[in-house]
Amino acid sequence: MFRLGSVIVVILAVAQAGAAGQHPAEAPALPRGAVTVFHSVDLVKLIRRLKEQGSNYGLLMPSGQNPINITTGLVLDDAGHIITRLVNLDPEDKDQDLTIWSAEGLQLKAKLVGVDCPTGFAILEVDPGSRLGVASAAAGPVDEGIQVKLFSSDLGRNAKISGDTIRFSPEVVSFYGKIARGTLFSKARGALTLESIEVTSRNDSGIVETLDNKVVGMAQSAGLSAGMAYVFPYEFLRRQVLARVLDHGGTVPAGWLGVVPEAVTGSSRGVVVKEIQPQSTAEVCGLQARDIIVGLDQYDISGQADMVAVLSAMPAGSKVRVRALRNQTSMEVEAVLGAQRVHPILPGVPAAATPHAATSAMPEERLAAGFIVREMTSQLAGYFGVQKGVLVTEVSKGGAADKAGLTAGDVLVGIDDRELGSLLELKTLLSGQAKAFKLRVYRNKSSVAVNLPNPAFPNVN
Repeated sequence: MFRLGSVIVVILAVAQAGAAGQHPAEAPALPRGAVTVFHSVDLVKLIRRLKEQGSNYGLLMPSGQNPINITTGLVLDDAGHIITRLVNLDPEDKDQDLTIWSAEGLQLKAKLVGVDCPTGFAILEVDPGSRLGVASAAAGPVDEGIQVKLFSSDLGRNAKISGDTIRFSPEVVSFYGKIARGTLFSKARGALTLESIEVTSRNDSGIVETLDNKVVGMAQSAGLSAGMAYVFPYEFLRRQVLARVLDHGGTVPAGWLGVVPEAVTGSSRGVVVKEIQPQSTAEVCGLQARDIIVGLDQYDISGQADMVAVLSAMPAGSKVRVRALRNQTSMEVEAVLGAQRVHPILPGVPAAATPHAATSAMPEERLAAGFIVREMTSQLAGYFGVQKGVLVTEVSKGGAADKAGLTAGDVLVGIDDRELGSLLELKTLLSGQAKAFKLRVYRNKSSVAVNLPNPAFPNVN
């Protein structure tokens, strides 16, 4: 989150205090290996960089003060490398004003090593002689259904900013959640999925632990609805994200294929290539306009949202096996992804801004009837040929929605006699007391009806 302050941050740490009404009952403390990160944003430089790129994102500049981004970080090794998530950050500007406060009470200046654009995580570095405590990681994979705790740090309620000093009692928020079944979006990113009624965007970059105090990984809630977050496993952060940034010597761009999609196909799967961008990976590997992309590596592609999810999770230079149809004949080509342009990271804007990036940042939520939905942007609505609605991205096999005939790629445009325009409307209407709901669905440019039983009445067929 943000506070206003001057360009440099001096932290005077007092006693730790928990957030009232949070649980566990005892006042929580940051886990070993966790740190609080303070980033004083130089808005003059950031706005100059945006103008140079021709970006049209607006920023509010407070008079005489720079905003301070306050978030949580995780120590990855004895060499002083820390992973975190920061907004209002230029990934290619290593001259950033960064300070960390450790669970042991150390206050250290940090420098930006780079950002891993496929995941949006930033790697910081402090003096390795500081001997920061490294987290104790959970042994082996964390199974679906296991209960976990999430910790995130913020300024306490009595924080005061005076000149170049922040005086505060660090407030550590902690609550329970559980690891849920993953989605295409989480699997493509190598992440788990966390569910908790208490998780919000404020907990982005929070630390997730098992109940025996072993670190599972770091939460990423940006782009997801309240109650859900991705959790990137600790070993993935160390062996993939950190390694990529260090090997690259700085910021790692996301991968770029270079196709412009057209519209959904009559076969209910795939993405039609409208055109191939010049000097792109797609041009080099021989893809052509009117080809239909139906798979990337092991992932089946049913629509544009799937393609964006998979490609945006891959770093530039990755090899990807593209499965496609050309004149109704199957074909495969191997492509080496190019590099997307690196943009400043702004609130609500992905680190790797793609021509269709809005689809990867839409809220996503799993509903009790056994399917996952995402909000529709105007671009995506045009892509599916509807004015408004809610996109179904995944249907659990054997669940109520699957048995009713709902499929991934369906667009829900109405329930009973009501038009449907948002995820919130869908959740509100599905919370009614009817024993079944008549969903109006737009599928392959045709309207169909799906009778969905109310999960509150499990015996209704």
